[in-house]
Amino acid sequence: LFLVQLKATDETNLKHALAISFEWDKFDYYNSLDLPVLIVLYNTATQTIYARWFHGFDPYESKGGKSFTFRLSSIDRWNDKTADILFADLELLRQLSSPRLTLPVELTLSILISEIQGVPSGVIASTVRQEVAQIPDILVINGQFISLGIIEISNDKLVIKLAHKPFFTLHYESKYPSEEISNGKFPHDILIACSLAFHNAGHSNLGAELISRFGKKSSLIKSPEIILRMATCMARAHRVTEALELSNILFEDEKNLASIEIIMMQALRISESFSSREHEYYLGFLTNYVKFAEKSENKQTAAKAHYNLGNYLRNINARKAIHHYKAASINDPLYLERPYFWRELAGILFEK
Repeated sequence: LFLVQLKATDETNLKHALAISFEWDKFDYYNSLDLPVLIVLYNTATQTIYARWFHGFDPYESKGGKSFTFRLSSIDRWNDKTADILFADLELLRQLSSPRLTLPVELTLSILISEIQGVPSGVIASTVRQEVAQIPDILVINGQFISLGIIEISNDKLVIKLAHKPFFTLHYESKYPSEEISNGKFPHDILIACSLAFHNAGHSNLGAELISRFGKKSSLIKSPEIILRMATCMARAHRVTEALELSNILFEDEKNLASIEIIMMQALRISESFSSREHEYYLGFLTNYVKFAEKSENKQTAAKAHYNLGNYLRNINARKAIHHYKAASINDPLYLERPYFWRELAGILFEK
């Protein structure tokens, strides 16, 4: 089943005729529906029909303003093969909505440009295939267009489509960093993009598996926005240990402070359900965070790190917890002016 939004125009200029304006509330409404929406346009001037799934629209293309433009093209013109194509799309959507995907998931690799930062597209395609070949039980790349997923690479964005719906899009503010192409990280970035697409499609377990395998070699883990999505995926799949292990690479650079704190907060949200092993890993993570913060010579960051570790230790080791509370106040005396700080410290002393 699917829904249809019918439109009609008598515009003779084809470029203008195929540009349909919608208010942004329509974008939210269509995306909130359980069934896919097919936009169908009838051009009375040429007596032709055009059709395209709404879920193929990229909102990045129409930033700002109260409305956006949904653009059809000549390839969306209805012909004798359109019905079969739409039926195949619906079958892919049915597969994607299944609680468990059939593995391995088939992907199509589509590179729309001849080279990226001087590296031929054929070389990039080969390296991506080599990485995917390591996980034949999870992903495979075929040469067919009709597959569950499409990896689409152009000069300004990386798009991961599942059932022809974009579930993750990485827009490059400028050209993709040349050093990430030459140092071999790009294939891992692509696979992390795939992991987040699966997560966004409701398959966090599959996404978390890809993150645990390829996250350490991806340049995307240095992006706070991306690491938040990765951490959310790992938390939802309850892969806390792997997430904390992945974070160790972030302690190598002070610029990764925001990403480290994101992982810390995401893990803390589910800490009540930690196993003993996960508690041990999280404690190690907080300890490394303290060492990392002290090296940064940023007193407020160090204070926050000590406070968080002390807070986590309060029900495990009161003496160590008090030590870290004291270290927090030394690094940032403003803690001594915060009522909650004294309440927490008093609570530890009372229980002790």
